[in-house]
Amino acid sequence: MQIQHPFRHLKKKYLNSNFQYKILILGSFPSEKSKQEGFFYGNKRNTFWKILGEIFHQDLSQLSALEKEKWLDTKGIALYDIIESYEGKKWYCNDKELFNEGKNHQYCKDFLKCLLTKHPTIKIFGTSRKVESIFNKNFKKTTNSYIHYLPSPSPLNRVSSKEKRLAIWRDSLFGNIC
Repeated sequence: MQIQHPFRHLKKKYLNSNFQYKILILGSFPSEKSKQEGFFYGNKRNTFWKILGEIFHQDLSQLSALEKEKWLDTKGIALYDIIESYEGKKWYCNDKELFNEGKNHQYCKDFLKCLLTKHPTIKIFGTSRKVESIFNKNFKKTTNSYIHYLPSPSPLNRVSSKEKRLAIWRDSLFGNIC
């Protein structure tokens, strides 16, 4: 079964809008819960919105999907994923399953090239070591870009504490946004 990225319509917006995106945060692929919620990082246990809320001193977790999208635009932040589609038996809910069981991953190469042409100073951040590794293997030479690592906001991330994640995200993003 071919699994398509549920938010691929956002690519057109990022490429055609008048917003000046300063940051692209790349994840791996939306969870099924995010698909159901209608936007990235829809799982309430995922700390993505809590981390950004802490950095900006706002409660973002209660915003609707559309409000989150508009809020990100005002901050110059674009969200997308490195995988646009894959073949699998189901919708995989974590990177381990996604990369071990999912096959024929299609990456967002064309989108990234176009985005970097439109926004040549955009900084790219990846939300896992796997995203960082895929970017470096498949995109670094062709885009002449660098990806900055951010610890995964996933509830499955047992490598770093919430406090350490927040500190790394704050240090990495703050100077690029504010």
